[in-house]
Amino acid sequence: MDKACPRTNEKTLGLAILQDRERTRDSGMKDEDSGKGALIGYRLQRARETLGDAHLLCDRKGSLWSVINRAYYAMFYAVLALLTSVGKGASKHSGVLTLFDEHFIKSDQLPREMSKAIHKAFELRQIGDYRVD
Repeated sequence: MDKACPRTNEKTLGLAILQDRERTRDSGMKDEDSGKGALIGYRLQRARETLGDAHLLCDRKGSLWSVINRAYYAMFYAVLALLTSVGKGASKHSGVLTLFDEHFIKSDQLPREMSKAIHKAFELRQIGDYRVD
């Protein structure tokens, strides 16, 4: 029995909080803020594209590990955009997830389910990407 691929949208990726910040940003941005905004935009675009790739792979019965990889990276790019919006970043995936939890989950800006989802996706991506068949 085939199950339909679950659909994820920008709201469930946590992008709504960024869109609200973009709308309320002062139109007189400094050069530094303009660069930050461009980086956020780039990361959001990567999140959208990568999520689209995950949907395509799922719809076309691609490898489950590939779907998980693309879904995780869609979430990861969205989290990078969120962290950029507050001037934070890390060089390792685990550091990014820790900062995400500290700045968006513990402060109740986003629901705990989002943290659980990205941590689970990270774990599954690790298994899929580094497994030995």
